[in-house]
Amino acid sequence: MPEQRRAFQRELDAIDAMVIELFDLVAADLAKATPAFPDGNTEAVKVLAEHGLVIDLRCPEIERLVKTAILLEAPVASDLRFLLCVLRILPELERSHHVVVQLASKASHIHSEDLSPRSRELTERMGNLASDMFHRTADSWYRRDHSAAAVLVERGSEMGELHASLIDEVSSGQMALAVTIEMTLMAPLYERLSDHAVNIGGQVYLHCGIRPQRRAEVGPGASTRSEQQRRCRNQAISRRRPSSAASRATRSRLRSAHRPETRSSWRLRTARCSASGPTLVHTDTPRRT
Repeated sequence: MPEQRRAFQRELDAIDAMVIELFDLVAADLAKATPAFPDGNTEAVKVLAEHGLVIDLRCPEIERLVKTAILLEAPVASDLRFLLCVLRILPELERSHHVVVQLASKASHIHSEDLSPRSRELTERMGNLASDMFHRTADSWYRRDHSAAAVLVERGSEMGELHASLIDEVSSGQMALAVTIEMTLMAPLYERLSDHAVNIGGQVYLHCGIRPQRRAEVGPGASTRSEQQRRCRNQAISRRRPSSAASRATRSRLRSAHRPETRSSWRLRTARCSASGPTLVHTDTPRRT
């Protein structure tokens, strides 16, 4: 292996190590943010905020290294896919940690005795599910395992169901108004975390050189849904398409509008201009050679 290639591979390995460090930091902070909810612990919020500053500094540094490698080395194939994946997942990781800090901040204002048993159970399940999704996302990136994307999509659907159940419980009126407002603002944060995890897991497809699957293509009945979508799309196109007779008439009008001037019409217009005198008349006659 040439020395230039070995140096470039070391740069790629360094970028990969920094990305894995970001994964571990987000997953670890999410695990810390979930237990902060029952106790109203504010110390954890301060630690997470400090980690957020580290991530805010590290992400632009990694982005600079990736762009420099693309400009100077002109990578192709798997190297280019890796660098593009890094550029795509960096904003996801940065926003995910911001959501973790917001989640811990809002949870620190609530005590467990202020909640109903059902809402406390749902919140703990959502926190554990979000933490598990990010651990799976980190493992899929480290192992280059694209099969975890389908599992993450299913977990994302489960998170949506838990979020709907929590909103129903919060709107039942069993808790104080201040607690109800805080829970209403905090519940969507778990779903946002799951969406970030699903988006990051989908980028592993690109890293592995495989076409990423859509959410509608994953899960039971995916082929049936895809077939229905294709059928609806074809029907919409057929409705917009004009009939054969109408299209022929339209093409005929367009041809007559853009038809070039014949020799007989040019002679007739020249004769009219000569009979009218030396007045200059602007005519769109073709140039004769």
